[in-house]
Amino acid sequence: MPYVKVKNKETLLDIAVLTAGSLTGMFELALLNNISLTKDLQSGKQLLAGSVISEAAITELKSRAAKPSHAVIEIPDEPQKLGIGYWKIGFDFKVK
Repeated sequence: MPYVKVKNKETLLDIAVLTAGSLTGMFELALLNNISLTKDLQSGKQLLAGSVISEAAITELKSRAAKPSHAVIEIPDEPQKLGIGYWKIGFDFKVK
């Protein structure tokens, strides 16, 4: 069975779409490699590739040079809430 090398910020979903041609291929990838569907993958790791589900989808993605990478590395802080809807009388909003 062929292997696939994990690239930076790739998830099982990304790899499944590129190697199987369908997002349902991620279930087979997880089972073959004994890993969780939501596991953060290490760049450079070798995974067993699953079976091809849609050759047409793979061909289309290759023709577009698609390189999906959906891993969340850092979640940004929540922006500061501003405006009258968030002000408190006597604290942010002064009544004279």
